[in-house]
Amino acid sequence: MADIKSTIDLVMERTKNMGLSEEEKAQARTEEAQKRSKGIALAVEEKRLAPDDVIKTIDDSDVADKDALKRYTTLELINRLDLEADNQALLDTLPKLVGDRLQSLIPMAQDLIAQYQANREQMSQEATGSILDQLAAIGITGSALVPLTESDSDFTSDLNRTIALAYAQLAQIQDHMRLAAGLEE
Repeated sequence: MADIKSTIDLVMERTKNMGLSEEEKAQARTEEAQKRSKGIALAVEEKRLAPDDVIKTIDDSDVADKDALKRYTTLELINRLDLEADNQALLDTLPKLVGDRLQSLIPMAQDLIAQYQANREQMSQEATGSILDQLAAIGITGSALVPLTESDSDFTSDLNRTIALAYAQLAQIQDHMRLAAGLEE
């Protein structure tokens, strides 16, 4: 009597001589390097991985193409720069990966981020003061008052313009970083 084969047995039998093409293998290696680079960048961003340890982490990884992993990690670090975040670990790591090619751009990014954060804080304090003054003029005072600056349309409009301008400037710096790092042509 003939054996009844399971579905898995039939699939295994039909695919035993199939393999990945060179193009598919290259794509798989690229995807693996991209995934690993995101993990490394996140670890740097969260300060779980010190900037000095990134190269060792890349070298010790089981990713076949270490150069691709290094490129994707550099790209991921540049792309993660954010005006609202603490970017120092990201900026400290970039020279470890690309040497001094970003030497003039890193201070530009640091200055932009610091300036943006200071401007935003100053705008918020001015709006808060203005609202408190308006409330005091109509007899509402007290230490428990917390003005809602978001309700001030002038503040919101000015803040949105400041944010848009600063992010456009950051995008330009990031573009220059990618070019200087040899990630774009």
